[in-house]
Amino acid sequence: MLVAAAVELGKEWVAEEGVSKVTTMKIAFPVLAKNDLDSPLGDHFGRSPFFTIYDTETKTVVTIDNAAEHFGGVQSTPAFLKEHGVNVLVCKALGTKAIVLFDQFGIGVFLTRSLVVREALEGYSKNELKQATRTDGCSGNDEHHHHDHFQ
Repeated sequence: MLVAAAVELGKEWVAEEGVSKVTTMKIAFPVLAKNDLDSPLGDHFGRSPFFTIYDTETKTVVTIDNAAEHFGGVQSTPAFLKEHGVNVLVCKALGTKAIVLFDQFGIGVFLTRSLVVREALEGYSKNELKQATRTDGCSGNDEHHHHDHFQ
């Protein structure tokens, strides 16, 4: 139960007294180019053509094509990322339905203003990012919305 809660919160957690622990986190970032930690973040997760995934245990970075339903795939983005072992999504914006769906898949969602993966990862590592709730979601499909997700 505690392990599930730790994954849901999207943070590494080390148990005391020999209880199971979560030590590996895979953090996904929606990006516009394949440039590892220097990849520019997309403005909206569902419209980004790639995901950069950082593994906290091995310190490795891989960038994959977005093969979810928005890009011709058959899976939702949360299902696609879960299949790749992702525990956390760090992005600039997403819709309310997406926040709920990520929650159902046990993937924590955190919001950032960073321009590149490296900055967003640093913010996440320092616990500076806001965890997304339903009230943080974009409403409607306006591609050019300009509201602040950090109020």
